[in-house]
Amino acid sequence: MPFVRTIGRWMITSLVLTVVCLHLQGQTTEPLTVSPYHNLPTTEGYFEGAGGVRLFYRVAGRQGDPIVFLHGSGGGLNIGGYDMEPLAERGHRLLMFNERGAERSEIITDATKLRIDDLVQDVEAFRERFGLDKFDMIGVSWGSAVALKYITRYPQHVSRVVFLGPISPTFALYQERLKYLNSLKTEKEREQEKQIREKIRTAPDSEVPELCNELFQASHREYVVDTAHFKRSRQDPCAYPVAGLRNAQFVFQSGLASLGEWDFRSDMKKVKVPALVLEGAETHVPLSEAREWVKSLPDARFLLIPDAGHAIFIDQPEAVISAMDEFFRGNWPAGAAAQSGGTSEADTPPQTRFLNPDGLNKPMGYTHVVVTEPRKLVYISGQVAWDSKGEIVGKGDLRAQVTKALENLKLALSAAGATMEDLIKVNYYVVNLKPDQVPIIREVRSKYFSAEHPPASTLVGVTALAREDFMIEIEAVAVVK
Repeated sequence: MPFVRTIGRWMITSLVLTVVCLHLQGQTTEPLTVSPYHNLPTTEGYFEGAGGVRLFYRVAGRQGDPIVFLHGSGGGLNIGGYDMEPLAERGHRLLMFNERGAERSEIITDATKLRIDDLVQDVEAFRERFGLDKFDMIGVSWGSAVALKYITRYPQHVSRVVFLGPISPTFALYQERLKYLNSLKTEKEREQEKQIREKIRTAPDSEVPELCNELFQASHREYVVDTAHFKRSRQDPCAYPVAGLRNAQFVFQSGLASLGEWDFRSDMKKVKVPALVLEGAETHVPLSEAREWVKSLPDARFLLIPDAGHAIFIDQPEAVISAMDEFFRGNWPAGAAAQSGGTSEADTPPQTRFLNPDGLNKPMGYTHVVVTEPRKLVYISGQVAWDSKGEIVGKGDLRAQVTKALENLKLALSAAGATMEDLIKVNYYVVNLKPDQVPIIREVRSKYFSAEHPPASTLVGVTALAREDFMIEIEAVAVVK
């Protein structure tokens, strides 16, 4: 059967050539990590990033304007990446890759090779690999910083950009964000998270994926309006090789460390392309951060997604995809606020945050600090001479109790990003107030308040406070400038 043998040889040769061709293109012959979205043409493989680092990529769709997606640090494509693929169904071509050091890309344990500049150069290598001249970008969380840095370095290649739940625009705002998110957890919950992170480093490989999922649930629940929404994601956030899971935190910390005490606002002013900033209306992340992005970007609009937290694409995937689709077609989505120099207070719904900072006693039935935005008003519950363990400081000593109460007030204000100079109203409640006590209060107070612009104040004598040994209680209101 010469004909059959000839056909057989031809089929084998074709198969070999196909495999070789895929190898040369960097495509993998392994099964896809996640099945194609609605049978879209989808490819996966590896390419060489900056310095020859081996990076995993995925492309959904063959035609349409290209969109490069940059994920958050330590999260990989499993958090958001696969959920962006409905854009490809709407006629776009979605290209994404795992950042260096973790997940499915090459593991790197040298922090000097995990700087933000390395990630920017990886984006440029990705562009060159796929022959992209002009393309759009989506940056999620940490990915927004990489996108911003890339645009300022290679502005000629980017047409439009979406900053999706972006990173804090400054280091100071990031510290404020962390303080607030930590205040939403109990001390026990924070300790549990710390222990899980340590276990991921040392536990047997078989236990790491489950530990990773425990950590994800614990560390991300403040980012959604309903934790049941996590099931909407197209991929398990921890479905990675164990080595990639173990190294994720190191990658994240190294990237942040490379920024120093950052302030991205000068870079934002250099962005000349249209930018859409998306955030959830129910986010626990201070809305002042997103507004600062919009204020600093020359051609930006701000869209708040209703009924969504910081992880907008998890809470409201259809609304996010529709808004970005409209934007990438050259139009501003409905509801996106356009303001000269940023979003006005009138365009942003009020947001209230409740803070119980470390260093103050654990409250029972009240909150130490309440912050309202967009005009940032800070309300401080009455502060007394309690230490962080609930022990009274300075029994029978008014001077000592005034000092401790004002120190607690100062600590409470800092949790909201405020200082004593931001105070506009202070009320003092003194048990069995006597005239000779007033000079003591004034003397101590003068060490804390501005002599030029002291806040309005009221001094009230009362018969008793919450505890028998309390001699004074001080409550306050501040406006953060």
